[in-house]
Amino acid sequence: MTPPPFDPEIAAHLAAIHAWLPPTITPDMIPAGRQLPSGSPPPPTNEELAGDGRFEVEERAVPGPPGAPDVTVLICRPTGAIEPRPVLYTIHGGGMVTGTHRLGIPLDAPGAQKA
Repeated sequence: MTPPPFDPEIAAHLAAIHAWLPPTITPDMIPAGRQLPSGSPPPPTNEELAGDGRFEVEERAVPGPPGAPDVTVLICRPTGAIEPRPVLYTIHGGGMVTGTHRLGIPLDAPGAQKA
């Protein structure tokens, strides 16, 4: 089967990821894979995600399927919001095999602000 094409602009990034990951991943390798490569910026803290108090940040454990561990989710909502709000749902592409649920959160997105 031919894999789907990727945007050429991310080809270098995908090559770097491919070079970093082993050809086969076994369960005993997962703890090491969750460690960030040296020189990587640390994941954002709750304080950074709160953006000077503009957002409430909550980490919640959601039950996984029967026999599976809970899944940790990160919820960031505008401070004081009570009524229903639109949502941006994003999943870390590493499936929690590499990195963490905070990896790739864009603090430089429009409206975001580093603490």
